[in-house]
Amino acid sequence: PDGSEEESEVKELDNGGRIVDGVEIDKEGAVVRYYVANRHPLAENYSGRTEWQPIDAVGKETGYPNILHVAVFERPEQRRGTPFIAADMENQKQLDRYMKSELAAQIVSSYFTLVVESTEDDGQFSLPDAVSKENKVTDDDLDVELGPGVINQLPPGKKLNAINPIRQNTAFEANVSTYQTHIGASIGIPKEVLIKKYDSNYTAARSAKLDFSNSVRVYRTRFNNTFTQPIYEMWLAEAVATGRIQAPGFFDDPIVRNAWCGCMWIGTSMGHVDPLKEVSAAAQRILLNITTEEQEASEYNGNDWQANVRQRKKELHAFDDEQTEPQKDDGDGGDDGNNVNTGMSAKERFAFIRDILEYSMGDMKGDDENA
Repeated sequence: PDGSEEESEVKELDNGGRIVDGVEIDKEGAVVRYYVANRHPLAENYSGRTEWQPIDAVGKETGYPNILHVAVFERPEQRRGTPFIAADMENQKQLDRYMKSELAAQIVSSYFTLVVESTEDDGQFSLPDAVSKENKVTDDDLDVELGPGVINQLPPGKKLNAINPIRQNTAFEANVSTYQTHIGASIGIPKEVLIKKYDSNYTAARSAKLDFSNSVRVYRTRFNNTFTQPIYEMWLAEAVATGRIQAPGFFDDPIVRNAWCGCMWIGTSMGHVDPLKEVSAAAQRILLNITTEEQEASEYNGNDWQANVRQRKKELHAFDDEQTEPQKDDGDGGDDGNNVNTGMSAKERFAFIRDILEYSMGDMKGDDENA
């Protein structure tokens, strides 16, 4: 619990409540107010005095929350949230160190190193440069400069020995892959989604996306319930109170108010590995009354089904109007390729396309069964 001195900063109050990490609670454990600092705790260059401003959790006049504390609470009496990747931060840091070490090792392996071996002391520290003074890059006497394709004669008693710094690590890719799998499992993200690499088969790639989609749906629902929905309800209440929106019974009956505030929050769709199979599965769900066309439209690409119907109605009428217009003839009695009259109405054309899709889906289903 948040009474531990090692985990939280706790201050007991005279009224039986306490302040835990800037969150004041009463003796029953309900949040009363929050204390907000005038600077970030890690702002070391801030020379002013740190002051804490108390803000009531709920407005006394409005009854609405003054602060929306969006966090994931995993245990009783937890007053502050934890980072999403906190469960695996150590492994991520170790992976970062491992990759940097391997990168440094590969850079060192790319160097060409020579050691000058001398049988006698001739007073020379190293070898003479293989380039002229005009082409030298540095004036440091300790640096020996070589040139491409240069044959340099060694002084008597001098011999060159090459050092091979090559370090082969054949297990590097396997180690990184294992770390990525472990990190993804600890934070609920499949490895394929974590590294955005779908090099496996269709079933494995789709399973990874579906698994992550389920996790995202949980996080999205939690965020909507604690952030977007309260803001929407406060906005709607203000709009009804000022008369911009007419909502009878909004302030009279809580049940009616909840009905007016009911809405569906739709985020970005999951995406599709094989759109044709996804559409076929959606059509089957609709035919079996497992789902609705409105829900499928929202989950497929986030569209509004009613807006789609209105737009399709306009398009069908446009096709009908185009068909009924007289076609221009250039006088040669031939077809110039611009005649769009197919002899079918827009509804007949739509039914024809639908029959083709159903036939294609049936063939695809037969191919899958045979496979």
